[in-house]
Amino acid sequence: MEYFATTGDVQMMAMDKYGLFPSLTSAYDMPAFKNEVSFFGGQKIWELFGQEMSQIPTPYYTKDYAIAMDEAVKAQADVFNGKDPAEALKAAAGRLADRTKRTVN
Repeated sequence: MEYFATTGDVQMMAMDKYGLFPSLTSAYDMPAFKNEVSFFGGQKIWELFGQEMSQIPTPYYTKDYAIAMDEAVKAQADVFNGKDPAEALKAAAGRLADRTKRTVN
């Protein structure tokens, strides 16, 4: 798996064997992305997914990412325990603002 991120063939092997969707955009031009997938009624889902990848915004991680993730997990747990989702998110946003000293919108 040397140079995993730089060769389409290796990324396609990882997709075929392990279900890992390629991050190398040139892999989306490979023949496997044009194949119909019987499980999905013959649709060319890999081609669709490859086209959609350019629409996904780049995530940016700050030093506060772990804190935000912690509050998101707490909010999810609150909802599972019966709290109204809007209230759980509002409470999480308040805690996040307190912990990070950031304005949360």
